[in-house]
Amino acid sequence: MRRWNRRQVLKTGCAAAAIHALPASASAALPTPDDLLARVKKLTAPTDGLVLMLPDGCQSNVEPVARLFSAGTGVRLDVRVVPVNDVNTRLLIAHGRNERVDLALPATYGVPNLVEAGALRALDDIVPPDALAASQSLYQLGDTYNRHLYGLQTDGDVYVMFYNKRLLESPELAATYTEKFGMPPAPARTFDELDQLLRHFHEPAAGRYGGALFRTPGFLAWEWWIRFHAKGRWPFDANMVPHIDSNEGITALRDMVEATRFLHPETFTANLVENWKLFASGNVLCNIGWGGSQKFFRSSASGIKNDVLVAPTPGAKIDGSYIEFGHFNWGWNFAVPRTSRYPEIAALFSAFATHPEVSTLAVRAEDGFFDPFHSKHFDDPQIARVYGDNFLGVQRRMLESAIPDLYLAGKTRYLDMLDAHILRAVRNESRPTEALRAVSSLWNALTDELGRAGQIKQWRALRQRYPAALRRILK
Repeated sequence: MRRWNRRQVLKTGCAAAAIHALPASASAALPTPDDLLARVKKLTAPTDGLVLMLPDGCQSNVEPVARLFSAGTGVRLDVRVVPVNDVNTRLLIAHGRNERVDLALPATYGVPNLVEAGALRALDDIVPPDALAASQSLYQLGDTYNRHLYGLQTDGDVYVMFYNKRLLESPELAATYTEKFGMPPAPARTFDELDQLLRHFHEPAAGRYGGALFRTPGFLAWEWWIRFHAKGRWPFDANMVPHIDSNEGITALRDMVEATRFLHPETFTANLVENWKLFASGNVLCNIGWGGSQKFFRSSASGIKNDVLVAPTPGAKIDGSYIEFGHFNWGWNFAVPRTSRYPEIAALFSAFATHPEVSTLAVRAEDGFFDPFHSKHFDDPQIARVYGDNFLGVQRRMLESAIPDLYLAGKTRYLDMLDAHILRAVRNESRPTEALRAVSSLWNALTDELGRAGQIKQWRALRQRYPAALRRILK
């Protein structure tokens, strides 16, 4: 456990002045950071500190915010750092044991399960709406459930594509590509174009590979999810009957299996950082990732730091119409557990931490994993230095057009089933048709187990939150 208290804050220097060094809020009607601190000071402060559960890796993002909060309110923070993949599980355990956790950062995709388990309190039941008004992430689809606000987004995890600019613009490789396809190679707007690039640039005998797209458990479902939506089909109908084993779903998986032939062979065994290293070695044309990937590719450990070109993930081209869309695949939310002893202070800390001015300090951290999520972050010179203008421009477009993850009760179980059977297909252990029919059957059974009526209600609400341009073409 780590404690950040007021005394430590003041020893660091002019921490409290840091807020005022940032640009002013866009609207006078929105609460300022000082307004939020003033509300906290009117409340009875915990004598033993505010217990905050964090995923390991975001300490450098949260520390400057916690310092300002403590300096302005006198409220100490007792920080519990847990493994990055265990936060949601630890919260469920804490809830079952009635163990005190005042504030937490669960993964966005797990919020529905935590709500269904009764482990979270609705923020809009704790503090007035005006206190939360400034916390306007460009992506908010994972913050609400059952029409209540349960989290405040603090990390812009949206997929983008990375290309090796040196390979993509190689005169020799570009000439042969142009001769074959009638146009020079460029970042792919569709998956057909991406798969064409993979095939052309893949030449293992020359030590060159088409891509390093993830082919390890835990990452596969996301790529297929984008490929499937790009085919123009909803994953479920309005009554939660799966469409994933439709012609569109099977074709998307067949394309993914075929594309696997043109990836670096180590993609089947590489963990997250090892996957980044494959692309950073400089002999791979493209990869898929998010802000953490970009930070690695721009680091001193990367052999490609000056050659990275960031572009949108492939979109949908249906009946002559092209739709660009992103996919939000992770993210973290400040949330108030049911076992919090000081829920109002915890909710106000959440609003303070995600305020556009304060959160800019968090996103500036070079070694943390909070990626830009508020419009103000994209105007900050230091954030631009960390991420690069090319990445920020693409990431903002993807955030503004992102499809939501499967924010339903049981989301992890649905996606784990899908991930496991996609893995079998890309390993050629089952056919795409068999894999998706198996998942469809499992999903139907899971929906019945969890309560079909409730799942239908949530799914219909989620469908309405897809980007309007994409909703019009999905069938």
